Amino acid sequence: MADEANILTAWFKDVELSVDVSTIKGGIKHDVKQYPNRNTQSVEPLGLSPRNYSLDCVVSDRQAMDYFAYKRLLLSRIESNDPGQLIHPIDGRIDSVYAVSYSMDEDLSNFGKTTIKIDFQVDNNTGIPQSIANVTSQIASKNEVVKEAVKNDITINFTVSDKFKNNFSEAVSKVESVVDSVRSAISFVSDTSDSIDQFTADINDFADNAKVLVKDSSGLADEFKKTYEGLDQLYSDAQTRFDVIRKLFGFGADDITINPTTAALTERKSNNDLLNGSMSAASLSSAYLAATQIDYQTTDQIKDTTDSLDDQYDSVLLSSVDQSVKDAITDMRVSVLDALNEVSVTTPRVITVDTVPTTARLLAFDYYGNDDNGQTIIDLNDIADVSFISGSIDLVTL
Repeated sequence: MADEANILTAWFKDVELSVDVSTIKGGIKHDVKQYPNRNTQSVEPLGLSPRNYSLDCVVSDRQAMDYFAYKRLLLSRIESNDPGQLIHPIDGRIDSVYAVSYSMDEDLSNFGKTTIKIDFQVDNNTGIPQSIANVTSQIASKNEVVKEAVKNDITINFTVSDKFKNNFSEAVSKVESVVDSVRSAISFVSDTSDSIDQFTADINDFADNAKVLVKDSSGLADEFKKTYEGLDQLYSDAQTRFDVIRKLFGFGADDITINPTTAALTERKSNNDLLNGSMSAASLSSAYLAATQIDYQTTDQIKDTTDSLDDQYDSVLLSSVDQSVKDAITDMRVSVLDALNEVSVTTPRVITVDTVPTTARLLAFDYYGNDDNGQTIIDLNDIADVSFISGSIDLVTL
């Protein structure tokens, strides 16, 4: 088995996989004809045989949650009847994939690290990835760099001195507000899965231990990083995850302004600014990762996403986090924008046309040759009366 720290990352239904070995099977369907008394044969090609994939993955407590929680989450995704998106660590994104089988050998005397072999087959497509670059795996690595830089910043610079008694309670309150903001963000999504239950239990423990953690900057940094690692794997839908994380943008904006006229106030302001900046950077990093995994329907959606990300990036640069955090987030931003620019090339654009009075179904026939996109026109324009539309109408290019 390879060193887990050095192997590549894949995703299936937005669950992170540490891939040790990858196998791809493909070729062409064919019929071989052989004849008596002849030393040759003929091959009749019958079309492309869709690519199928097998991944040998490491299951360990290196993942954001503990071994058993991660195992439950992974198996629930594999055993789901719905197809999902597989992001291969080298080849890129493959849509409409089923995990058709898996095998897992566990050493019952030594839980905590094992391997699982997962066999994937594609549904109604060739299995050829939409991108040959391992962009998502690279961005996941950059996400880890950012989170580690944030962790180090908190470890080194978060301090509560015994001589400033009020600063202890203020620091506890600030840490609790971090957890409260995460609770609030995830409350907007109705989800009763094991993963959300485990994550909720973890952040509740984070809040319960706040009084201990503010005196242990290393422990505080570990819990902070663990929270965001959990967010990165919390939802199977990348758009949902992005929307939840985006609710954490602007954390601390409503803080009471502290005028650092004394040493105690200087320490208090420094700690508040550090946690505010750390939330900004960690949230942006997680949002960057989610943004590269969204299945975009139009280029307008990509633009809205990048505009939101750039506003948050400006906030990080203006924050008091260490320069190592700003450098890491800047490096990640470049890769993410490059990836989104590449996606936009093949993503439909929204155009506006002027039409005489007609129906949504006939307009779809006029522009697409069939009425399959009639509902798309209705949704895009928020049309109430589908039997009568006219004037400026938005359409999606195909």
